[in-house]
Amino acid sequence: MFGLPISWIVSGVLALGALGYIAHCEHVKNDREKFINTLRSQAEQQKQANEKRAKDDKAAKEKADADTQRNLDQLHRTVARLRNERARASSVPPAPATTSRPDLACFDRAEFVGAMGNFEAGVEGLVTAGAESAIELEAAKAWAAAIARTAPIGR
Repeated sequence: MFGLPISWIVSGVLALGALGYIAHCEHVKNDREKFINTLRSQAEQQKQANEKRAKDDKAAKEKADADTQRNLDQLHRTVARLRNERARASSVPPAPATTSRPDLACFDRAEFVGAMGNFEAGVEGLVTAGAESAIELEAAKAWAAAIARTAPIGR
């Protein structure tokens, strides 16, 4: 063929095959590098998103802790104030000066019924507040469970 020795033709075909193989390997290396760079970029973006989420979660936790502490402090101040007010005034009216037995107490029925009504209303208010808190807590637990169900798998 064209006056070339067969060994040269075989050598040329092998050289072309080797060059083609080398070119293909370089192309695969470039594709691999692009793929690795894409993965690194995605990993960096995910890392930044995770750090932002962690920062936001920490800020939300700190805010919730601060709100809870503020509310507990307010509750303790209110309880102390009410306790002090109750300690200043006796629940029992003073005994009349002319009584023969000041250690015994008799009550006017209407005043006693009114006082018991006030006591029951106070207890009812406490029970209502407790029930409202229990309902709010259950709602918060349901909300947290819903967030956990919809959270991304990697989290």
